[in-house]
Amino acid sequence: WFFYLVYKAQSVIAYASGFSYSGWTLANRQEMGGYIALVVFVLWIARHHLLDVIKKMFTSRHLIDDSNEPLPYRWALLGLFLGTIVLGYMAVIAGMSFWLMIGVMVFFYIMAIVLTWMVVDGGFLFLLAIFRPSDYIMISLGSKHFSAASHTILTFEKTLMFDLREFMMPHVMNSFKASDVVNLKRRQLLLAMGISMVVALTASYYSGLMTWYHKGGHNLGYWYDPEPWNRLTSFLNYPRGADWMEFSFILTGIGVMSFLLFMRYRFLWWRVHPLGYAMTTSWAPYTVWFSFLLGWLCKYFILKAGGLRLYRRLRPAFLGMVVGEALIGGIWILIGMITKVSYRILPG
Repeated sequence: WFFYLVYKAQSVIAYASGFSYSGWTLANRQEMGGYIALVVFVLWIARHHLLDVIKKMFTSRHLIDDSNEPLPYRWALLGLFLGTIVLGYMAVIAGMSFWLMIGVMVFFYIMAIVLTWMVVDGGFLFLLAIFRPSDYIMISLGSKHFSAASHTILTFEKTLMFDLREFMMPHVMNSFKASDVVNLKRRQLLLAMGISMVVALTASYYSGLMTWYHKGGHNLGYWYDPEPWNRLTSFLNYPRGADWMEFSFILTGIGVMSFLLFMRYRFLWWRVHPLGYAMTTSWAPYTVWFSFLLGWLCKYFILKAGGLRLYRRLRPAFLGMVVGEALIGGIWILIGMITKVSYRILPG
């Protein structure tokens, strides 16, 4: 909630001063920079482990034990490298630049790591990054350096790499962590998860196609979004160079996030979590920030009034409120399936 108010304050200042960029653009580009700083921080913290993983790929010596990992490190690294290269050549076959595709995939991996960290560390059901991986490239290099075919293929980026509510990586990570509690081997769990994914994807594609075919997608009240095609039209008709002002916003985000990470991991008294800065324009905090504020106020006054003892006594009551909200949402979904009347559970 704190960073949401900061975002609104800088929006008011930007509009009042006649700044040529909106407050949303200012905050969103800072968020993009924050993602880069977070991934660099994670890679630096894990540098010794990652170095051992890379060494394990090229030698048979037991430098590090991966017997309880979902995949042997060698297979995982080969899969990451070969999968990225194959996607790049598939893009070339479709008419897209190979290096543009590689760049998009690298920035998508950055987004994937940060979004997974947000859900796992922050406890969210899901989060959205309100920007595309290619935005990094178009801002820093400009759209005029890429062909019409490349821009056309990138229109599908919004479907594949933008609306990531169904992104599986956070749930996979949570599942692997939960397996430690019951001493379940992660490779056995990976096999079960792989089978369930194949079954779920098959059922989802079949049911989705049948529903759209029989009912008509336009009749289902889905969110119609022409934005990717408007963006394509803009890039083709008005090629542009690098946007140095927006690039400066990204650099500002890198600097601010680096400062927040330094303060949080160096000083115990620092209370401002860098997670909030990295999701300022995301859907969840944007719509339920006031709920976060109420929760923070309740926790603050409970700790002031009764300390940890009162906090632990009241924690089941607040967890019960969360379970109750989820339960009533599920009940209305079932009612909607019977009555054929849809109900909106989440705000926004």
